[in-house]
Amino acid sequence: MNQTSDLLTLRSVSKSYGTVPVLHDIDLAIRDGEFLTVLGPSGSGKTTVLRLIGGLEPLTSGEIRLDGRDISGMPINRRPFNTVFQDYALFPHLTVAGNVGYGLSVRHVARKEIARRVAEALELVQLGRFADRFPAQLSGGQRQRVALARALICRPR
Repeated sequence: MNQTSDLLTLRSVSKSYGTVPVLHDIDLAIRDGEFLTVLGPSGSGKTTVLRLIGGLEPLTSGEIRLDGRDISGMPINRRPFNTVFQDYALFPHLTVAGNVGYGLSVRHVARKEIARRVAEALELVQLGRFADRFPAQLSGGQRQRVALARALICRPR
């Protein structure tokens, strides 16, 4: 792994839940601009790797580095990553606009800026006219695009 060209690196990353090991000494290097697909059978640790990178789970051992800096202990809200979950994880009590703007609101972005960026993100995924609907009023594909807009609005690395 070449530190100068690698944007994100996992070094000897391991994760256990209690006494059950899930990942053991994973090494991974992702370069800037690279597109990565993680494939494997059910239970192989794909989601766990993504949760570790995003800060949704603490490491058991190893380190995660971004631009050469250890981010293993960095809180989730300071990491420049977002995850689109398989089940979309939309808040049923929030409108489409509320779901998309949620990440910005917890980062205390000004309301006008949130409104501007929500409109921009919804246009990007062609859902501008659905801003006032709730997730239950959308098709599966529309819910998936809401989740994508919610991930993109925070401008992840």
